[in-house]
Amino acid sequence: MQFNRRTFSALALGTLVGCEERSSGTASAPAAAPASAPAPASASASAPPPAEYIPPLLRAHPGLAPRLPRLPLGLLPTPVERATKLAAKAAIAGLHVKRDDLSGAAYGGGKTRKLEFFLADARAKDTREIVTFGAFGSNQAVATALYGAAQGFAVTLLLAPQTPSPYVRKNLLAARRAGATIRVVHGGVAEAEALAKRAAKGAKGRAPYLVPPGGSSPLGNLAFVNAALELAEQVGAGVCPLPDCIYLAMGTMGSAVGLALGLELAGLRTEVVAVRTSSPETSSEARFFAMAKQTVAFARSLDPTFPEARLGRARVRFSTNHLGAGYGAPTRKGERAIALAAETEGMTLEPTYTGKTLAALLDDAERLAGKVVLFWNSHSSRPLLTEGVKSEDFPPVLRGIVAER
Repeated sequence: MQFNRRTFSALALGTLVGCEERSSGTASAPAAAPASAPAPASASASAPPPAEYIPPLLRAHPGLAPRLPRLPLGLLPTPVERATKLAAKAAIAGLHVKRDDLSGAAYGGGKTRKLEFFLADARAKDTREIVTFGAFGSNQAVATALYGAAQGFAVTLLLAPQTPSPYVRKNLLAARRAGATIRVVHGGVAEAEALAKRAAKGAKGRAPYLVPPGGSSPLGNLAFVNAALELAEQVGAGVCPLPDCIYLAMGTMGSAVGLALGLELAGLRTEVVAVRTSSPETSSEARFFAMAKQTVAFARSLDPTFPEARLGRARVRFSTNHLGAGYGAPTRKGERAIALAAETEGMTLEPTYTGKTLAALLDDAERLAGKVVLFWNSHSSRPLLTEGVKSEDFPPVLRGIVAER
């Protein structure tokens, strides 16, 4: 494993500190708990307080810290676990799972990582309302609703039509229960974002803070640069072996872009297999590499000493055969992968992103034999509260979708 020299030096201390906790397969205490916080009544009086989580991105590049505010929402670092039973079924002995489904107490998945930066930026700009976009069952929408409300923001969701399903229904109910205002935009997510940008530009007084679809932007992507450096620390600490490849869902692409950049910075020779789960227009190779350049340029605008990392095409492989009928539309292979994950590892996946991503991994099983493979579970496994919400609380077009069946 060859680390970028500067990144390795900055991360070395963090790799040594807390190795025992990471290797136990459990997430560390949330960074929100200050070092002086009293221990629970059940804890030993002599037990040390939990260490504050400092993102490896900020330790490796401390010049970013003054200009990159962060709200400690997550339970980081997330564990890496062997998927022994699933590995046996798939004939991939070296199969591991990055448990980003446990990234937050209220809601897990990759969106929690990104919202740490977005909500901190919104607070720094003295914004009171958060607006974000997605399809009816958007994970971005429900995560923003939950964490935004908890941080005192009013949250508005501009949502576009999506094929109804129990997954979509649950996300809508949870977002509304959290207090989000939901508006339907029939022209699609891109139109919703364009309308919101025009409204914000012409707003009198304090404009709302716009979180882009999927949280994919240079700012949001840095959360997954950090995630890659987190993984590098876990590899360095012996928590898991160096992956030959990582399978990750690619929707609006920011997570895959950030992960690939972070691996490049850490010097890990690991291939990112980005599994297309959205339209080719949303997730094209050209947009991917353009977004990577924008992310590096943004980081360097905050800290000119940030490395001028460049992604080669050997770093990323685009898996494009599992989209099926389109975004949010289930596939047979995806549904089989969801059932297999539940049966073997008790993992809860969903049909839009993670089911299709695992299906791509399983389809590649023959070529993956003998390799160390990491499945990045970007779906939240936290239970969502949906009680007490009525169909009348939604715009008319959504009432049939959320009504009890």
